[in-house]
Amino acid sequence: MPKPKKSFSARMGGNSAGAEITKFETGGGAVGFEITPGGRDERDEQKAASAPAIEKAKPASWAAKEAAPAAQGPLVLMPAAAMPPVSYDFRNLKEPEKTLRRVEAVLSDSRFTHGERAACALLALAFMNGPDTRTLSVKKLLSESRGFSAKVRNTFLAHMTEAGLISVSFVRGVGSEITLLF
Repeated sequence: MPKPKKSFSARMGGNSAGAEITKFETGGGAVGFEITPGGRDERDEQKAASAPAIEKAKPASWAAKEAAPAAQGPLVLMPAAAMPPVSYDFRNLKEPEKTLRRVEAVLSDSRFTHGERAACALLALAFMNGPDTRTLSVKKLLSESRGFSAKVRNTFLAHMTEAGLISVSFVRGVGSEITLLF
């Protein structure tokens, strides 16, 4: 795109500061205002003094939202330890629905990071059409070619065990014996 010419700025209303710029470029010194110690110039102060104070009206829905907490009383937040853990159990369902529900549940579980959620969903898919206990190689299941880092591989089993979703026992040289509890 070519650079706009001088006539372009003239057609758009010209340069409002053009006279001051030429005065400054020709060596005329200061442009005609003083900077106050607060960092504002005199023109800003004149504009603020002459302009009437305008208060924006808030929509009625905002006023209702602001008044609602006062009407309900004080807001009491429960500590995280007092809240019941998220639990779900799909082991009694038939196979296609069971795997689908497992994948949906772990993908929407807020206790896990995004990478852990993807790893949990892939683990749930690995148990499709089979028993709830299997021996798997986590490194092969969550390979780097699929985009999983070593950190996710090392931590997601521990986080799922803490959440009560799986039980794990490590079998040396073979992999991990994983039992799904959801």
